[in-house]
Amino acid sequence: MTAAVAPENDFWTVDERTLAEFTSRIEEPPSSLLWAAIRREAERIALAPGFDRLITLDANTIKELPHQIEVARRVLRRPMGGRAILADEVGLGKTIEAGIIIKELLVRGLARRVLILTPASLVMQWQGELESKFFERFATPTDPKDWNHVTKGIASYDRARGRHHARAILRHRWDLVIIDEAHKVKN
Repeated sequence: MTAAVAPENDFWTVDERTLAEFTSRIEEPPSSLLWAAIRREAERIALAPGFDRLITLDANTIKELPHQIEVARRVLRRPMGGRAILADEVGLGKTIEAGIIIKELLVRGLARRVLILTPASLVMQWQGELESKFFERFATPTDPKDWNHVTKGIASYDRARGRHHARAILRHRWDLVIIDEAHKVKN
């Protein structure tokens, strides 16, 4: 098979033979049950209209509460488009709501780089919950150079405020930034 080439203007060109071969492979029946399941799931995700239906609810280990699902839907729909302040009472599941929103944006390809800023006492809790409940690994860089390789990271306010870490963090364009306990942030 001839490889496709991406010219400088970032458009892809494909020769006719490669296109025909690719098309025939897509139309062939799946070669395994796993491939068939993956293909069905990809088609289901691709067909999900807007955020009326959250597509990642089955892809976590939590039992979401109805209000958490509704908050996530409301935040993800227009006009909010993912921008919100979650200010529920203590214990109503703001971290779960944020996790649902993060997962939806990542799976749909609407966010790739995610940064969570939180008090130092909650860094490990965020990291543990995102991994155990949403199967998302977030790095917690201790060396400023490590931010060059991070697409999903968690930092304490103090670490992010430090001159070297701040510079490293600000060097990147984050698709989603979550500020936990924002009322504790100072200048």
